[in-house]
Amino acid sequence: MANSLSLVEMHPGVWRGSQAQMKQSRLLATGFTHFDSALSGGFPASGVIRIVCLPGCGELSFLKYVFNSLQPETLAVFINAPGMLTAPWLNRTGLNPSDCKLVTAPDDLCGWATEEAIKSDACSLVCCWTKSILPGQARRLQVAAAQHECMVVLFEHPENIQHPLPIALDLLFMPATEGFEVNINKQLKGWPVRGVKERFKYTPDNSAIASAMSRFNRLPEQDGARHG
Repeated sequence: MANSLSLVEMHPGVWRGSQAQMKQSRLLATGFTHFDSALSGGFPASGVIRIVCLPGCGELSFLKYVFNSLQPETLAVFINAPGMLTAPWLNRTGLNPSDCKLVTAPDDLCGWATEEAIKSDACSLVCCWTKSILPGQARRLQVAAAQHECMVVLFEHPENIQHPLPIALDLLFMPATEGFEVNINKQLKGWPVRGVKERFKYTPDNSAIASAMSRFNRLPEQDGARHG
């Protein structure tokens, strides 16, 4: 029996109750009422969060309310971001461009680059887009993030193999009509929750273009009616 329990405790998806208490940090509201309720308050300010999603699906716009709650005069590091993060976009997302650092690293060094950024003590946020992360790597990042009071967000493609990880929060993020849907696969302060839906407007959005195109498409019909 003792050996069986030891095997269970070694599983990266299993937490002891005492561990959950020790690893609690302040929570940052996401700005979405139903989502914050399912999270018992919001995102942990320190620790590792995995978000499984398609790259460029609005994953950073989804976090913009959290960005506004980060510690001032600290760095935000983005490792292997899938697109160009421009200064105007960062401003709209609540980040000071001068406090943001963009890093490109080989896939096998993403974990190392993330850990070095955490341990610099200069960062309150590290976002990393990675193909996959192993439980041992995740454990190191979780411990470092908790010790150095840093929020680490790991973005993984849904087609990759998702290992159970010893981290603070594990999410599946899916864009939906007029918003998004999230499955909370794991959280320290509560049970898994599936199908949390919220209305959401992405930053930036195409509303201005859509409006212009809509007016343009109506012009021939209006002109025909005028000349008829």
